[in-house]
Amino acid sequence: MICYTRIIKTLTTLIILTQCLSLYAEPSLSERLLGIQQQEKKDSNTNSNPADNQKTTQEANNNFNAGVEAFNNKNYDTAFAKFIRAHSIGDLRGTFNAGILYSQGKGVLQNFNKAFELFLKSAQGGFVDGMFLTGVYYVSGIGTKRDFSAGIVWLKKAYAKNSEKAKETLATLQLTNPNEPELNPPKLQSLIEEVKKSENPLVLNILAYRNLFGIGMKKDLSVARIYFEKSSNYFDDSRKVLGQMYFYGIGTKENLEKAQEYFTHAADVGNSYALTWKADQAFEDKSQNQLQLAFQYYTLAKEFGSSIAAEKLESAGKWLDGQQKEEANTKIADLRFEIEKNKKALEKYSTQ
Repeated sequence: MICYTRIIKTLTTLIILTQCLSLYAEPSLSERLLGIQQQEKKDSNTNSNPADNQKTTQEANNNFNAGVEAFNNKNYDTAFAKFIRAHSIGDLRGTFNAGILYSQGKGVLQNFNKAFELFLKSAQGGFVDGMFLTGVYYVSGIGTKRDFSAGIVWLKKAYAKNSEKAKETLATLQLTNPNEPELNPPKLQSLIEEVKKSENPLVLNILAYRNLFGIGMKKDLSVARIYFEKSSNYFDDSRKVLGQMYFYGIGTKENLEKAQEYFTHAADVGNSYALTWKADQAFEDKSQNQLQLAFQYYTLAKEFGSSIAAEKLESAGKWLDGQQKEEANTKIADLRFEIEKNKKALEKYSTQ
């Protein structure tokens, strides 16, 4: 059974998104003026000097820009100080970016509670990205007590201001929480179709599983395969399932070459099932080189959590002498390095 596992993984993906969300650095003209307008409104209410207003606005802008430059130069201590200064003057961009640095632990100790406070502050001031992350934090229970309803409210506010991220997140939550009343008003019903057209990989990945197992819809293995293929550049589990589908002829004709291709791509980023499958193929050959390769893949699959690989590793080890095992272990370090490098590249690609 996969549906509850997918829900958990979906929420985890949303949490990861908050860690990888890029710094707010290139706002549109209207967004650049947001903090200025709010400061001017605040100052006009206190009958302050217009010249002082302009000076305060310029100081906020200078600190914000200096923070972005420092962040790009990986000088995170300075970036945080500048964003906090901009925040203290009333610049919502500085407020939001300080929250990002708290969430990432850059220039300051990681503190999700502080991050949430700043995201909420920026959201309450009308900052769209702040609305989005406030919604995500509420839904995920990060930095605050989990409040699904409050999270949906903020995500809807961000969506109403044309946030693509909020639209995609609401569609994802609709797919994984179909019985939540907050997600079912008619105005939101077209979201999934909209996001499907944009081919959001997370939504396509979820749709693939729903079609594969007939969750909330008629089971359709061919459609599931199509969705898995569309999301395979982003998710190692999509590659693994495609390997299984082509190997066993599920929703398509058997195709060992395609199965090998997808299992290899999944193994390249550390998928334990795919690593075990590749080890099994090598072990069947029984030549020395292939047995060493099987030993390497079983070892890595075990490291990535496969109990089956752990059992098979012991059997494969009996076919190798001490020197052969030593040679295999030397190559494992290189394979492990490549997998970690590929995983980081996939994570970076998935958040672009």
